[in-house]
Amino acid sequence: MTPKKRPQRTLGQALPEFALTLPVLMLILLIAVDFGRLAQGWVTLNNTTRIAANYAAAMPAGPFGSGSEYETTVRNESNNSPCAIATIPTPTFAPDTNVGSTATVSITCDFKLLTPFIGGLVGDPVPISATAIFTVRSGTIAGVPVPPPPPCTPSTLVVPNLVGLTLSQARTAWTGAGFTGAFNPSGSPNKVVTGQVPGAGQCRPPSQAVFVTHT
Repeated sequence: MTPKKRPQRTLGQALPEFALTLPVLMLILLIAVDFGRLAQGWVTLNNTTRIAANYAAAMPAGPFGSGSEYETTVRNESNNSPCAIATIPTPTFAPDTNVGSTATVSITCDFKLLTPFIGGLVGDPVPISATAIFTVRSGTIAGVPVPPPPPCTPSTLVVPNLVGLTLSQARTAWTGAGFTGAFNPSGSPNKVVTGQVPGAGQCRPPSQAVFVTHT
C-alpha cells in the first residue's frame, strides 16, 4: 500500500500567517526601542541634573535666569536627549548660599513614546524626574569671601554636606551626588544627621562609603 503524502505548505498559506504575526513583531520591536530610548533619556537627565547642581554649588550667586550661562550649560548637556526639558529650574539652596550649604536642582523632562499601545496605558508623554544635591563650595563664611576650591579630578566627586538633613534626605543627597558607596548607618528616616565622614567638600571616588552620626 502506497503511503499517503503529507500536504505541503504553500506560499499562499505562509503569507496570511506572516501578515498575522507581523503586527505583533513590530509591536515588540517598538517596545524594545522605547525602553532603550527611555534608558538613554534617564541617564542623560541624571547627568544634566548633576551638572546643573554642580554649577550652582560652584557659583551660588548666579545668575540662573533665561539666557544665563547656567541655562546654556544645562541645555547643551541635554541637547541629544530623547526626553525634552521644557523649563530649566532655578537651583534652591539650604539653608542659604554660603559655603557648606547645599544646592539642589530637580529637573523634569517629557519622554515621547513611539508605541501607541504603551502610551495609551501609561500616558504620553511620560514625565521623568531627577534630583541632584551638591555642597556649596564658594561664597562667604561669616561674611568673609571664600574662593571656589580647585575642581575634583574627573575620577572623583565632591562630597555633599549631609549635616542638618534627615537620614532619608541625606541618603538621597549622597546618591544624587553620584556616589555608589554604602550609606551608614541605617536608621529611622526622620533622624537628623549631626556629623559625617568624609567631610563635605572633599574629593572622593564614586565608590566611597559615608559614615554619619545622627540624633
